[in-house]
Amino acid sequence: NVLLRNRPDGWEPVIIDLGIAKWLSEEAATTTGSVFGTPHYMSPEQFRDTKHVGPATDRYALAVLCYELLCGRPPFDGRSLPDLLHQHMNAPVPPLKIPSSTNPHEDGSTFHGSDQEFRGAPHLDRFMQKAMAKEPWGRYSSSAEQSRAFAEAAHADGLWAPPTQPKPLFEPLPMYTLEMSCQQDNQLERFDVREGPIVLGRHEACQFQVTSRRLSRLHACIFIHRGQLWLADLHSQNGTVYQGRTLAAGIPAPLPTDGSSASIRLYDREIVVRCVRG
Repeated sequence: NVLLRNRPDGWEPVIIDLGIAKWLSEEAATTTGSVFGTPHYMSPEQFRDTKHVGPATDRYALAVLCYELLCGRPPFDGRSLPDLLHQHMNAPVPPLKIPSSTNPHEDGSTFHGSDQEFRGAPHLDRFMQKAMAKEPWGRYSSSAEQSRAFAEAAHADGLWAPPTQPKPLFEPLPMYTLEMSCQQDNQLERFDVREGPIVLGRHEACQFQVTSRRLSRLHACIFIHRGQLWLADLHSQNGTVYQGRTLAAGIPAPLPTDGSSASIRLYDREIVVRCVRG
């Protein structure tokens, strides 16, 4: 059984039971000749003896499900259990007949009329032959291998294309190293601007602490936004001067990121900043 779970990004299939994923009593599971499962999706070894089933059995059932989703019917559709047993154990997998279009009913369901056109899928046919091999060792060795093979075959037959990579919601932050020095305090520090804003002021919590008592506790800050480096005054008492002009509080000015130096004056302290990539 496969259920569909509604998620914000679309429907997600959830495997509940492919025939053997269920609790069995130890006696029943080890008794020779025990048979459990849904006949249309059962592998040959599952018909023979539940004692010898394994992961390859579930992968067989998954291939049957893929076949049914593509064609609108399972590969083997005998009228009785003996018919199904014979088909799964002896009959070759029928070539895929994939409807080229469907005709919708008013209720949203679809039907295939007598004039329905079908298309072949040679690469998927080869996939199905291997995925539904009569012996477990002849099938794909893992679910990951089977999934990759199915995607490659569907792509080769023109039935599926890999999804395009969506654009990121946000551009990755460039790696800038910011050098800041204050000659009056004999101070030189380096910062990775990706780690967050750099606050300048006399408070001990500031990333770049300046000892002048005439500065505000939180005087100015340098931050990165949309790949650009900015300097902003934090409503300081004595103002922030950059490029010869006093910054209006809360209105940032861009700093150079080409490796050139820029001078920032915080009242009686001059701070030289230089930003380099890497």
